[in-house]
Amino acid sequence: MEPKFDRNALVKKARIASKMSQISFGIAIKREQETISRYESGGITPPDDVVMRCIRILEKMDKLAFFSEDQEMVRLIEDLLAFEGKDNGPKRAALKSIMTALLPN
Repeated sequence: MEPKFDRNALVKKARIASKMSQISFGIAIKREQETISRYESGGITPPDDVVMRCIRILEKMDKLAFFSEDQEMVRLIEDLLAFEGKDNGPKRAALKSIMTALLPN
């Protein structure tokens, strides 16, 4: 038997990962603080739209962690951003395209 997906734990995990209070998180996902509290305590089950918002938040946090934890990647990005002149335009455009795909909207 597959383990049950814990929607309530997902809400709390997304809120804690984003370092928000229940009030701030509620504003971010368009719910009242009391509703967030009830989700986290298991009093009510989060609906699909809330689950999807939490998944997106966690995906964005993972992408940000990728950049903050990989110092070599940060150094490379800094080097690429320093490129100047017409000859380096394609390199800057490629970097912008990659970063746009990885970073949160």
